Amino acid sequence: MESNKGLPGERSLVLHTDFHNKQTIHTLIDSGTSDHCFADKSFFISYSPLNQNISGLSTSINSTFNILGRGTVKFKMRVEGTLRSITLNNAMYIPDLRSNLISVSRLLEKGVDAIFSVTDNSVSIKMLSGPIIFSATKKGNLFYVDVEQDECTAYLSQSMQKPVDFATWHRHLAHTGTDTLQNIIRNKLVNGMNTYGEMALGGMCEDCIFGKHTSHPYNGTMVKERDILECIYIDLWGPVLRC
Repeated sequence: MESNKGLPGERSLVLHTDFHNKQTIHTLIDSGTSDHCFADKSFFISYSPLNQNISGLSTSINSTFNILGRGTVKFKMRVEGTLRSITLNNAMYIPDLRSNLISVSRLLEKGVDAIFSVTDNSVSIKMLSGPIIFSATKKGNLFYVDVEQDECTAYLSQSMQKPVDFATWHRHLAHTGTDTLQNIIRNKLVNGMNTYGEMALGGMCEDCIFGKHTSHPYNGTMVKERDILECIYIDLWGPVLRC
């Protein structure tokens, strides 16, 4: 999302929100593919594009796809209550795939064992004489790896460093009091906090007015209750729109 209004005091911003959603592209353990194949490029922690696309990769469904590069992938999953990081080397980036595929044959080459359980409908990847590294659960005819979903990460970049007016800083800093805000700006207590114009709001802030309300005026006469719990008053207010 890009904002570039070109108005005095406005900043041109580019905002990108990145969700690593495990439901968009599933990760599967596949005994038919010869290499680790990932369609989601966000899994790669190192990546080298190929000089030219390579086609002809054969999978268990007997299809061919274009290979755009190779690299190392990393993901997290919870195994027996413990969050673990899994790293797979020499994985291929194939965006045409509908799912990420972890090759059983490649895992076996690394000295691990794949144990398929009929009773649990699962497959466990473990060292030959060690604990389980990670596992997958069978759903239908496929084995799904339950990749831990990351939190939403927002990346904010400023294309221009321009000062803004006093009222904008007042809103950005959770409606900080005028005296406090003036002290911060005059004494340069915050780097990059540039402003222009008069260091005053130029009027009452509507959000501050509503936020400091303790009650609305009562019209008419009121009868005071005398018995306990005869009438219960609950003060509810909000929500507040912050700029």
